[in-house]
This record gives sequence, C-alpha cells and structure tokens, in this order.
Amino acid sequence: MNTQRIKNYTLVAAVVLTNAFLPGKVNADLSMVLSGTPGSSIITADFSGSSTATSGGGGVLGIGWNFVPSPFDPFPAQITGGDFGVFNFISGAPTMSINGVPQSMSGVFLQDSSNSPSPGFERFGTTGFSYTLSVGQVFEWSGTATFDVAGKGLTFSDFNPGTSGPIVTPVGGMIGQLTIVAAPVPEPGTALFGLALASVALARRRR
Repeated sequence: MNTQRIKNYTLVAAVVLTNAFLPGKVNADLSMVLSGTPGSSIITADFSGSSTATSGGGGVLGIGWNFVPSPFDPFPAQITGGDFGVFNFISGAPTMSINGVPQSMSGVFLQDSSNSPSPGFERFGTTGFSYTLSVGQVFEWSGTATFDVAGKGLTFSDFNPGTSGPIVTPVGGMIGQLTIVAAPVPEPGTALFGLALASVALARRRR
C-alpha cells in the first residue's frame, strides 16, 4: 500500500459515521446534493444547511455519515476503489464553518456498501479539514463544487437517484442528508417542439 493510499484510508477512517436514522421531522441538517448530466463524468455537489453537535470529544478529520442501502443504494461498487472513494474538487470552493470559523473542503468521499471500509453501509461525506469536537458547535456548509469520476470508469448515469433521509452521528450528533437528483427528461411535447425549431432553423440555412 503506497503512502497516498494510507493517507486516504486514515483520513476516511477517522471520520465520524453512523447508520442510525433520526426519527421524526428534522428542522436542520447538512445537505449534500449531487447532480449531473447522464453520460458525463463531471458531478456537481451542492452544500447547504447546518447542524449542531450534541456530544463531543476527540479530534476528527472531515465529516460524514453512513447508512444501510435500503431502499436508497446510490453508488456502484467501483466508486470505492483503492483510494477509498475520495474525489478531490476540480472546481468550486465550498466551505464548512464551525462556530462561524471557515474550514476548507477539498473533496468528497463516496463509498459503496459492498466494499467500503465499513462493509454493508453506503458512506458519504467531505474531507479537507480537522477539528476538536465539542458539545454545542454549530456546523454550517455552503457552496458548490465539481468532481470527476472518470478515473473509476463512471459517469453520472451510474448513480441512483434518491435520498438517504436525515442521518445523525452518535458521536457529535450532527445531522446530514445525501440526495442524488436525476437530470430532468424533457416532456414529449417539449422535445418535439425543440425538434421542430431545429428543423425550421436548418431549412432557413439551406435557403
């Protein structure tokens, strides 16, 4: 195992994760929304929301959650790979703030239940910052970034749309949610109208 792989594994393994779901309605959570164009390897990640730590203790790298993939199974097995599913951002500069102090976010980690470091659980989160966890800390993230899954031979078409629902970590108690949004498919009427316009434009050019 090379140094980079050891570094990635250490980073991901240190993230606080859980498979416990928060019952009832949630008023605030850290929401990660992934979207893209079918067939494209470029994924857009939108970050919004906030959550407050209800317990604390120890140093933590990044932040993330895990859940049993039923009924939402978002990732293909090959997304995890030797780098443990870490994808660095290629554009954008989203931030995580803790009690109002900005923290840089360098990328995401996305791991399939079949071969993640915690077998049986889908895992997601962000990387690039560290902190000492304590009760009452307010976590907020915002911004948009993109990352590329081409290195795994994947495109956005390999992701399954849906949502994890709100998940809470037992250590820290921060609430998070992953949502994958399928690109909208044009309605038949809209598609035909677009085709008609294209035909008219082509006819004018020929004239």
